[in-house]
Amino acid sequence: MEQTILVIDEEVATRESIANLLERKQFQVLQAETGQQGIQQASTDHPNLIICDVMLPDIDGFTVLDVLRKSPETSLIPFVFLTAKDSHQYYRQGMELGADDYLLKPFTNEELLKAIDSRLKKQSQMLQHLPSKGNQQIDSLKKQLEKLQKTRELEEELFSNFFQDLRSSLSKINLAIYLLKQENDDEKRERYLNVLKEECHWEMDLLDKVEELRSLVTPDNLQFLQRYNLLANYRTIEKKE
Repeated sequence: MEQTILVIDEEVATRESIANLLERKQFQVLQAETGQQGIQQASTDHPNLIICDVMLPDIDGFTVLDVLRKSPETSLIPFVFLTAKDSHQYYRQGMELGADDYLLKPFTNEELLKAIDSRLKKQSQMLQHLPSKGNQQIDSLKKQLEKLQKTRELEEELFSNFFQDLRSSLSKINLAIYLLKQENDDEKRERYLNVLKEECHWEMDLLDKVEELRSLVTPDNLQFLQRYNLLANYRTIEKKE
């Protein structure tokens, strides 16, 4: 079965050179000029291996790797970095993010093919020797990664509503201050002052409970919070208390 390799590099000459070499070795080659294009192609085509330059025109290769490793669909694809900088910091950063290999430009055809062959064999052996239980563990891991990704999305949504409510209250405070400055009637001034006191009290009380609220946002609790819209109704609950 023909294997697919995705090459992400800004330089056309480099991409074409690698592509020509790999096609002669019976690989199917996909090419991407930018990091975003590479992420999109990897997510869509699921190549057997990715070769990526560290320096790209939009986002760097480290960001590409980080994004792909966080996605269950692309997290296990072998990833080989290319770089023109012989930097220990670059190497360490790539390895910490989960890179499988690192090639320093300029590299020989033999070095590139050796790195590719080594990573593909290692990947194949790992998959072939996994018993059914191991496959189940991989499926379980993918589901956990999907759940964590969903958790982050729900957390962003919930706290977006939370801070939107805070901004709404601050707008009321600003309006009350403006009206208070313009008003001479004592009864109306007292009303605006009460609005200010009420909103300030609610703001301070809610801010004190931000950490407590954040601790509730866990994978197990998020669906419950979202289902009953507790964050959106949090202000109403506080005022009733």
